[in-house]
Amino acid sequence: MRSNELTSATYTLPPDAHRILSVAISMIRQEDKQLHTYRIYSKHLIDFFPALKSDKNAIARLDKATDALM
Repeated sequence: MRSNELTSATYTLPPDAHRILSVAISMIRQEDKQLHTYRIYSKHLIDFFPALKSDKNAIARLDKATDALM
């Protein structure tokens, strides 16, 4: 279940930033007791999302999306 803050924040994010955030959240396990560092590779995102796979500017789009998350 999403919190209200997360739900409202996703409406202000560009679609590519939302994709990155969704993948990052999906990597967190409920049984995790400590903070972990997760790596999300561009290739993984491009392979996972068809809209990125067919775009020649996918890397540039992801770079811009990471800026939106900061």
